[in-house]
Amino acid sequence: MRLTVVRRPPPAGIELGTGLHPVLARAYAARGVRSTADLDVSLARLLPVGTLEGIARAVELLLRHRTGGRVLVVGDFDADGATSSALMVRALRSLGFSAVDFLVPNRFRFGYGLTPEIVALAAERSPTLIVTVDNGVSSHAGVAAARARGIDVLITDHHLPGAELPDANVIVNPNLTGSRFGSRSLAGVGVAFYITAALERQLAETEGARAPVAAQLLDLVALGTVADVVPLDANNRVLIAQGLKRIRAGRCVAGIRALLAIARRGAADLTAADLAFGVAPRLNAAGRIDDMGIGIACLLADDPHEAQRLAVRLDELNEERRAIEARMQQEALAAVRRIAEPGPGAIERSGVVLFDPDWHQGVVGLVAGRVKERLRRPVIAFANADPATLRGSARSVPGVHIRDVLDAIAARHPDLISRFGGHAMAAGLTLERARLDDFARAFDAEVARWTGDDARRDAIETDGELAVAEIALETAEALRAGGPWGQAFPEPTFDGVFTIRSARVVGERHVKMWVEPTDSGRSFDAMAFNHLAEGVAAPVPGQSAQLVYRLDVNEYQGERRLQLLIDHLLPVARGSGRPGVSILSWKSISSSASSKTSVSARTRYGGFFEYDSKLERLEEVGRELEDPAVWSDPARAQELGRERARLTADVGELDRTALGIAEAAELLELAEAEGDEGAARDIERDAQRLESEVRHLELKRMFSGKMDSHNAFLDIQAGAGGTEAQDWAQMLLRMYLRWGAARGFRCEVIDTSPGEVAGIKSASVEIQGEYAYGWLRTETGVHRLVRKSPFDSGNRRHTSFASVFVSPEVDDDIEIEINPADLRTDVYRSSGAGGQHVNKTESAVRITHMPTGIVVACQNERSQHKNRSTAMKMLKAKLYELEVNKRNAAARVLEDSKSDVSWGNQIRSYVLDQSRIKDLRTGVEVGNTAAVLDGALDQFMEASLKAGV
Repeated sequence: MRLTVVRRPPPAGIELGTGLHPVLARAYAARGVRSTADLDVSLARLLPVGTLEGIARAVELLLRHRTGGRVLVVGDFDADGATSSALMVRALRSLGFSAVDFLVPNRFRFGYGLTPEIVALAAERSPTLIVTVDNGVSSHAGVAAARARGIDVLITDHHLPGAELPDANVIVNPNLTGSRFGSRSLAGVGVAFYITAALERQLAETEGARAPVAAQLLDLVALGTVADVVPLDANNRVLIAQGLKRIRAGRCVAGIRALLAIARRGAADLTAADLAFGVAPRLNAAGRIDDMGIGIACLLADDPHEAQRLAVRLDELNEERRAIEARMQQEALAAVRRIAEPGPGAIERSGVVLFDPDWHQGVVGLVAGRVKERLRRPVIAFANADPATLRGSARSVPGVHIRDVLDAIAARHPDLISRFGGHAMAAGLTLERARLDDFARAFDAEVARWTGDDARRDAIETDGELAVAEIALETAEALRAGGPWGQAFPEPTFDGVFTIRSARVVGERHVKMWVEPTDSGRSFDAMAFNHLAEGVAAPVPGQSAQLVYRLDVNEYQGERRLQLLIDHLLPVARGSGRPGVSILSWKSISSSASSKTSVSARTRYGGFFEYDSKLERLEEVGRELEDPAVWSDPARAQELGRERARLTADVGELDRTALGIAEAAELLELAEAEGDEGAARDIERDAQRLESEVRHLELKRMFSGKMDSHNAFLDIQAGAGGTEAQDWAQMLLRMYLRWGAARGFRCEVIDTSPGEVAGIKSASVEIQGEYAYGWLRTETGVHRLVRKSPFDSGNRRHTSFASVFVSPEVDDDIEIEINPADLRTDVYRSSGAGGQHVNKTESAVRITHMPTGIVVACQNERSQHKNRSTAMKMLKAKLYELEVNKRNAAARVLEDSKSDVSWGNQIRSYVLDQSRIKDLRTGVEVGNTAAVLDGALDQFMEASLKAGV
C-alpha cells in the first residue's frame, strides 16, 4: 500500500471576515463553512426541539408514568450509552418523576440491545415504562417481551433501523425512514437531550417556569457525542461547543470532573480531543472489561469523593483494557502484514476479517479500529461469544457505509448473519463460528463492490502546505480554539517537505525530531507517536521526508510552545527535494539532549544546574579557608574542605561541558562554511557524548539533599497476607540487591526474618556507594503485586503488599543523642545459612528505642560486638530520618504508617500477568516486568527524583 497525499482545496470566493486567522479561515472553507453564521455555536443555532419526529408522543408517554409509575432506563454499554443513561436519569429525577432507575446489559451475558433476557431481568424491578437510550431500534424480540408483560416501551436511538421496526409504544430516532429532521448525525445522548428538553418545555407550559434542567446536562451531551465519533454537523458542533463551555466554567457533573483529573486534563482550556482521548476511553473501559454500571454510577455521583473513587476504578479498568488491547493489536497486525505491504507475496483484500479464539470480545472493536487505520480498509474483528457463536465489531473508512454493507450481505446470504446493527463507520454483528470463512468471503466481495478501484482509500487528505511564517504558536492556538473538530469536520492537517535535522527514539515506539522546511533556515520541534511499528526504521538525520502533521500547543511548567504532531512520514516524491545529505545545524545537535542546552551553556546552567550559586559559594568557601583562624576549629575546617572539593568537582564538570558545547558550535560553523559533511557527522557524535554528560549532570542535580551522597539502609517488610506477601518481600529484596550490584554498590543483608512457608517477613540491607541514599530515597512506600499465585492451586490472581523504607547512614560528625536508658537490647542466636556458627552462640543483636518504637537488628556478623555496632548505626540513621521527617508532615505520616501496608500508601504497582509495572506518582509505566524485577529500576527512580517526589 503506497499512501498518497491529496490536498483539500478551499473553494474560491468564501469570505469569513477579517477576525479569523487566515489558516483557520482556509480550513473552515474547506469543510463547507460558507459564512460567519455557519460558525455560530450558540444554543440559538440548535435545531428546534419540536422538529425531531416522535418527540411529542414521547413526552406524552413519559408524562403518563411521571407519578405512580416506575421508569427504567436501559442503556448501551459504551460511552454514548452511559452518558445517555446518566442524562435521562438525572433529567427525569429533576423533573419530578417519582421512581427512576437504570439498567445496563452486561455485554458478555446478554449481548447488545433490549433482549428478552434483559426484559426478564428488568421485570424484577416492576417497571411500568422502559426507556431505551442509544439502542432498541432493532430489538424486536425484546420489545415484544416487554409489551407481553404489560410494560410500555419508549425507544430512543440513533442507529440505522432495519426493514421493520419493533412494536414499541413510541420510537424517536432521527434515522427513521422518512425523517425530515435536519441532523441525522445525532448521537444517542443527543436524542436523549432532545427528548428531555421537550419534556422540560412541556412541563414549563403546564406547571410554570422552573430551574433549567436539560441545558445543565450539556456536559454529558458533549462527552457522549465526542466519544461516539459521529459526524460533527452544525447541530452536533453546537451541542459539543456548549458542553465544553460548561465544563470549562466548572459547571459539570462530579464524574466528568473526576475523570478529567485522573486523566490529567485541565478543564480551563478543554478541547473535544481531551474528551475523546482522556475521558471517553476510561468510561468505555467499564463496558469493555467489566460492567458499564460503574461508568453510569460515576456520572450520576454528586459526591466528589464517590465520583473520585469510581473514576479511579475506571482508570484501573482502562489500564487493564490497554494491556489486553496491546497484545491483541500486536497479534492482529502480525496477521495482516502481507496485506499492508506491497510487493511479492502480498494478499489483496478489500474487506478484512480477523478472529482469534483468545481475543477479548470487549476489545475487538478497538483492534478493528487500529487495523483499519493501518490498512485503510474496512475491518471486522471477532471474538468468541460462546463455543458456537462469534461476536464481531466492524470499523469502516469514508465512502464505505458498513451497516449498509452488512445489510447487503444479509440480503444476499439470508442465513449467514444472526443479527447486526450500527451506522456508517461502526457496526456490530453475531454469526455462527462455523460460518466465519463464508462470511469473510462475502464481506470481502461486498466491500469490493463499494470501493472498486477507488484510490481514495490510500489517500491522505490534508489542508495543504503552510508557509514557514504560518508554522507558529499563534496558528496552533487559533486552530485549537477553532474547534470542536471531529468526524466529518476533521482537525486541520498539513503536509510539506522537511529535512530531518535530528531524531531520537522515545519510549521504544515514538520519535522526537527537529525538522526544517527545506532551505528555510528554521527548525521546529516535532513528535511522531507510535511511529516505530515492526519493520519501520527510525528517521535518519539529514534525510528529507514529506510530513503530514498537525499543529499542537505543548504546555510544560507554564510555558506554551509549538510542536508538530506527525501523523505520517512519507518518502519525498521524486524531484520534490534536493538529493544528498544536508549539513546538520547546531540546533539539531543541542535539541537531541534532554537538557535542551544551547551555545550560551553557562547562562542555562545558572538556573537549571545552579551554576552561578555554586560558583559564588565556591569563592566564599575559598576565602573562609584562606583565613588562618578557621583552623582553630578543625571540625569546621574539615567540613569546609569537603564542601570545596564537592563544589570544585561540580563547577569543573559544568565548565568542561560548556566548553565542549561552545567548541562544537565553532566547529559546526566551519563545517557549514566549507560544506564538510564528514566534519558534521563527527560533530553529531560529539553531540551524543555531550548529551550523555548533560544527562549525568542532571542526575547529579537531583541529588541536592544534605544526605543524598551518603550510604543507605533499606528495610523491607511484608504486609498482611501470609505466604503471598512474604514471597513478595523476598522478590523485592532480590530486586534491590540486583539493582545495587548493577550500579556497582556494595550491598550487604544485615538482618532477615524468614517466612513461615516461603519468602521473608522482613529484611534490612546496608547499601554502600556514591549517592546510594540519593538514588533510593524515593523508594520509600508500599509496593503492590498482582499476579496469578504459584501458591494457589486454582491459579487465581492475588494482590500482595510489602513496604520499603530507606534511611541514610549518619556520619560520626552528625550528633545523634541516644540515652542508653531508652534502649532495650536483646541478643539471640542467628538463623539461616552459616555453618557451625548458626544456633551455637547468641551473636545476633536486636535494639529497641522505646520512646519511638523503632526496632533495628543485625545478625550477619559472627561477633556480637560487630552486630551491635551495625545495629546502632542503623538506629542513628532511623532517628536522624525521623527528626528530619518531623519537619515534613507527609514523610512523618509515611514513617508512622509503615505497619499499614495497604492500598492507601502504595507508590508502585506490579501487575505481572498483564506485563505492566506502573509508578503511581509519576505515571512511568514499563512492560518488561522481568527486567524490572531483575533490578532495572533507574527509570522509576530518575522520574521520581526529577518530579521532586
